[in-house]
Amino acid sequence: MFSLRDQWIWDFWIIPHDHRYHLFHLQAPRSWPPQARHDHASIGHAVSTNLRDWTPLAPALSPATAPAWDDLALWTGSTIGHNGRFYLFYTGRDRASRVQQIGYAVSRDLHRWSRVADNPCLDPSPRWYQTAAESLPEDYTWRDPYVLKSPGASRFYMFLSARDRRQAPGRQGAIALAESADLVHWTMHPPASSPGWFRDMEVPTVVYARGRWHLFFSVKADWYAPDYPFASRVTGTLCFQSADICGPYLPAASEPVVSWGTCYAARPVADFRARWHLLGWRMGVEEGYPDQVPSYVLGDPQPLQFGPDGAQLAPVRY
Repeated sequence: MFSLRDQWIWDFWIIPHDHRYHLFHLQAPRSWPPQARHDHASIGHAVSTNLRDWTPLAPALSPATAPAWDDLALWTGSTIGHNGRFYLFYTGRDRASRVQQIGYAVSRDLHRWSRVADNPCLDPSPRWYQTAAESLPEDYTWRDPYVLKSPGASRFYMFLSARDRRQAPGRQGAIALAESADLVHWTMHPPASSPGWFRDMEVPTVVYARGRWHLFFSVKADWYAPDYPFASRVTGTLCFQSADICGPYLPAASEPVVSWGTCYAARPVADFRARWHLLGWRMGVEEGYPDQVPSYVLGDPQPLQFGPDGAQLAPVRY
């Protein structure tokens, strides 16, 4: 378990490098109540050799000090290496509009990060996605970019939480898709997943295992549409699958829930021996767990198993 005495910890992402796992996580001072942490979030940094014992380092990024697109708070993202540089994609919010936007910073060593000049780097295409002009800032969804490179190809793909304008209100939760050859210029595509079952689908992660692509995402219990076709309507992490990296991603099992209960925004992580684990952060008072101690900390890794036919995941409960 990873905790900081003076910081709330929640959404996170991990990149392995040089025999260590680099953890990037959202953090906010514990001097603020948990419900206020979203307006005071920065990106912390820690390292580990076993995914369990973490050494905190200097923060990776904090909100901009001058008026900028990310001068209020920094939210969830991902990190990827390419051509001797690392790219940290993240969600930024500004004080003036409070709108969610996507940008990135670059580094040579995963420690010292520099924002680029052309931020924000990706806006939703109104052909498929709801735009900021169509929604109140606190009800707008354009966040949580997860970037990966397709194995054996020269293309990069970004998956992010969005709202599909073609779906009815309350059912617009979708995972948007963008494609790039250089991590700088992006082309929007239709959603990789838009089942019409959720208000939002957030914190996406996409991995390849057992011959299938697996999309992990998280939802809250009150985000399900009335006709959601499965029995469990939990605050937790679900998994859809696809034969193609671009989707469409749909449930391949009779129950797509992977983790639920005390942890949220769980993400799959492969260790250096190619074994899969699931990590999530422990929920607290804002999510309806006021008695959970400790809360807003990173939980310990749990073993994750993909079915031999790639169609089912063995449920993991914290």
